[in-house]
Amino acid sequence: MRIISLDATPVCIIALVTGIVITYAIKSGIESMGRTMSIIFPIWVTGTLFLSLLSLSQYDVNRLKPVLYDGLGPVLTDSFSIFALPFAETVAFLGIAGCFQKKSSPYKIYFYSLLLGGIFLFIFVLRTIMMLGTENITIQMFPPYVIARIIKLGDFIERIEIISAVLIISCSFTKATVFMFSMTKGIAHFFSIKDYHRIAAPLVLLTSIYSMPLNISAIDMLDWAQNIFPIYALPFQVVLPVITWIAAEIKSRKDKNATGKQGGGAPGNAAPCPQNQDM
Repeated sequence: MRIISLDATPVCIIALVTGIVITYAIKSGIESMGRTMSIIFPIWVTGTLFLSLLSLSQYDVNRLKPVLYDGLGPVLTDSFSIFALPFAETVAFLGIAGCFQKKSSPYKIYFYSLLLGGIFLFIFVLRTIMMLGTENITIQMFPPYVIARIIKLGDFIERIEIISAVLIISCSFTKATVFMFSMTKGIAHFFSIKDYHRIAAPLVLLTSIYSMPLNISAIDMLDWAQNIFPIYALPFQVVLPVITWIAAEIKSRKDKNATGKQGGGAPGNAAPCPQNQDM
């Protein structure tokens, strides 16, 4: 936001205002958050397709060539970076998985969302490469904003980068809200705090304050995201969730075996099924 349009606004103001909005969203509850995201998602899809259609005349397929010029090495390296950011970040949605309706399948929700996100990411990358080329992409800090700026249809549709800015900001808000909601619920559960709404404001405020000196510049932020974050986040995105999953499976099977033995020994005194509780 500061680089694109609010270059004269202090970072603390942007962080404070963003933190207030995210705090309000968390305190409103998961239902209000879901309704807000259900409004943002169609807008994002429509805006992405709209920009893609408007830029059809500026596509150059030759910019996709040569394919695999440097071999599979760079492809595998970039694939690992894309896996860590953004696909593996979906582990944060485990914090809201307990809020799904009982009749909903979490597997379908996860895999369909992952598939849809992958398709749109493919369209987005393809559009960016065919419009800018790999050489220009490497020197641009925010290619989505740049391609929206150069889109031109005749003499009456041009300079529509505001659409791209709105899409970027809305997606960033959604992602930050989900992350903060999961962190708030996780810390509340860890310290046995029944009402997680109490700690939403201080946690978001601390995160906003910490975000200001976290990166020296946007270049430093991009370097961290591309080169360091994939390795740094791997234990939190893959290792710990897999260990937790295995431990939960072992515990669940032990509980089933214990319940089965008790039920077989005393059919009339079977233990009642525990009620589902929200974290």
